[in-house]
Amino acid sequence: MTRSKGTSEVTVAKDVRDAMSKFATEHLQVRIKEALYTVKPTQDNYDGSMHLLFEGALPAIIVVWWFCAIGLLLWRQQ
Repeated sequence: MTRSKGTSEVTVAKDVRDAMSKFATEHLQVRIKEALYTVKPTQDNYDGSMHLLFEGALPAIIVVWWFCAIGLLLWRQQ
């Protein structure tokens, strides 16, 4: 299976697994075995990127807030 343009590999994999599960329950005489699953590395990379994004955003927000607070204090002292 391959995804079409504008769709997510993770969504396609979930939909295919759901469809194959439904097919397997309706056709008990057919045995389906997954040969290759390449979506896990994609999902892991996405999860890692989001973690690093949030991990980097938090210190950036704190630093900007700190500089703004110091700037406000200095501005009020003038």
